[in-house]
Amino acid sequence: MIVGDLVRETKPLLPDDGVGKAVALLRQAPASALPVVSEGIVIGIVSEADLTRFLQEQPGLDPEKLGATPVASLMRTPVLCLAAPDTLDQAAQAFARHSLKAAPVVSPDGQYQGMVTRADLLAALFGTVAPPRIGGLATPLGVYLTTGAHRGGAGTPGLVLAGVALTIIYFVSRMATNGLAWLLERYTDLPLFTAKLAADHGTEMGLFAPMYQWVLALMGLELLGFFLLLRLSPISGTHAAEHQTVHAIEQGEALTLERVARMPRVHPRCGTNLMALVFVLMIATTAFMSLHQRMAAQSGPGGVMLGILVIFFAVSFIWRRLGAGLQQFVTTKQATPAQLANGISAGEQLLARYRAHPSLPVTPWRRLLNMGIIQIALGFVAATYALTWLSGWLGLGF
Repeated sequence: MIVGDLVRETKPLLPDDGVGKAVALLRQAPASALPVVSEGIVIGIVSEADLTRFLQEQPGLDPEKLGATPVASLMRTPVLCLAAPDTLDQAAQAFARHSLKAAPVVSPDGQYQGMVTRADLLAALFGTVAPPRIGGLATPLGVYLTTGAHRGGAGTPGLVLAGVALTIIYFVSRMATNGLAWLLERYTDLPLFTAKLAADHGTEMGLFAPMYQWVLALMGLELLGFFLLLRLSPISGTHAAEHQTVHAIEQGEALTLERVARMPRVHPRCGTNLMALVFVLMIATTAFMSLHQRMAAQSGPGGVMLGILVIFFAVSFIWRRLGAGLQQFVTTKQATPAQLANGISAGEQLLARYRAHPSLPVTPWRRLLNMGIIQIALGFVAATYALTWLSGWLGLGF
């Protein structure tokens, strides 16, 4: 591994950029200093300490005028830059000799590439370099993890089978719900099964309009059945192991059964949160449409706008909490030791590949392929086609 493998993309300052912009960029930067660059060449550096000292030396001045002061007037020169081909030992000596917290990295021809922090260097020296962000999926073959450029754990077969498994779970839930509708139609003379099939296939319900509320209730029951079956399936345990492994890596924990088992099952970037957002939006939109005419008639445009604002804030407040609740009680359950071990194996494989090539470029196609969406979609389409044919042959109506 060389210094170039540790580079973090950090937006540099231009000589005529204001101090205000420097403060704003420092809040987003991985280091406590920013390089000042002219035509790609590092000509100075501005740190948090430099900006603090600048403010103390200018008491009583208008903050707006201070913010417009060019960074060229307070940047420090000369700047110690690391070369991308430098070894880690060379970088460590430079950091120790000059008491650096961060340093710019330049290419062999002197062009600015990014920043390396002391923490990055220490992580590399101790063999604990980890990707800044990891995505993952639970599959019937185990945990799948990816950085976008690298991946580990269950491969393409596992991702395809994930699409197949989710389709089968939904199929079983739908058949059970349709079976209940058939029984109700047979013993109550309500055309519930016929109305449900019409809704399932997007057919104009026409004569079955009075059945809408019943059909909506059956669809809700179908969704609950899907969630129950998902919770009972091994995939929910694998899903928990995936989250716990990602948490351990992102928090710098050792990938041992004891440490990973202590990690939470809920993760803020889980796709379940997106599903929760869709649910909340659907419910809020339905409620708004049903109340729209009443609000417009009673309160005019102001009442409608108030209703929109109420729904907007309700959605903003609820969806993440709903997503966390769904993760905790529906889409994950306590992972078994075998599932945790599988997650750890996937994490170790991902880290080994990342540490071997940490600066591997990520093309849009590679990122899309490694996300697993295409493979899951293939499994979904194949399973849907097969189950539709089977249910048609058996007269079940899928």
